[in-house]
Amino acid sequence: MEVMMDVRSQTYMTALAEQGSFQNAARELGISQPALSTWLTNLEQELNVQLVIRSRNGIILTPAGRLYLEGSRKMIAERDRFYREAKLISTSDQEIIRIGGTPSGGTRVFARMYKHFRNVMPSVTLQFTECYNRDMLELVRKGKIDFGVGSTSDPDFPDLECIIGTRNELILLIPEGFAGYYDPSGLAKDAQFPVVDFEMIRDLPFIMPSEQVSFCEALNRLFEQAGYNPNIIFRSSNTGAIAAMIKAGNGIGVIQRRNFSPLEQIAPYSFDPPFIVNPILAYRKDRVLSKADKELIRFQSEYLKSL
Repeated sequence: MEVMMDVRSQTYMTALAEQGSFQNAARELGISQPALSTWLTNLEQELNVQLVIRSRNGIILTPAGRLYLEGSRKMIAERDRFYREAKLISTSDQEIIRIGGTPSGGTRVFARMYKHFRNVMPSVTLQFTECYNRDMLELVRKGKIDFGVGSTSDPDFPDLECIIGTRNELILLIPEGFAGYYDPSGLAKDAQFPVVDFEMIRDLPFIMPSEQVSFCEALNRLFEQAGYNPNIIFRSSNTGAIAAMIKAGNGIGVIQRRNFSPLEQIAPYSFDPPFIVNPILAYRKDRVLSKADKELIRFQSEYLKSL
């Protein structure tokens, strides 16, 4: 008979906090809403403390509720770690690490990880899930994947640990034939680019990243602060497609500086202050790290610093 660690209360509290309402949490857990409400009432009576404030707009955790949630996540993570390690001891099954990332950059990073682990830890299986940045972070939070490979303009997450790589500057590119174009052929790789003049580009067609792209939200904030409303003609969640559209002369847009070449007839501009994104490896702060996890973090940390 299989012996199960009972973390039902911890699972319920985690779902309630993540979903924000009894209705959504009950649906996520596959139970009725009255059953979830009864469970919470009984738990609060048992502990003699209020954990959740109920309101029309959802639920709010009290200080005691936040403390219970923190402990719940640690208990669930510890249970998962125990089952994973116990299974390795009692069977010949391989340890599995689930990694998520974008179809372009994420797959390149995963390919390097996969080769490394085949050499140093062949008993560990790496699995890859294609997902865009925002979805990737949510999958990590919900425990659907173990590690996420992506980038962000703000790597300070309260619930996630982020290994941060070399900062990447984002620049504006203006193709030949558009106002603001200049010949970039004489630029050195580390040259200082002219600063973006938002008045100059106000009416130019803009190739815009979709919301799934990590820097989209920060780019929108930058534009709002500058009073600039881009004339968007095309959106994509694929940064390679955005770069191709710009280089083909369809409009202006933003790409990472390291992808710029002065041999292409595209004029680069910097933002003031510089617009920076950070490549990251993200995982939950409450994750109990295995030996293979630590090796993956070590390997990816070195790779991120080399970018």
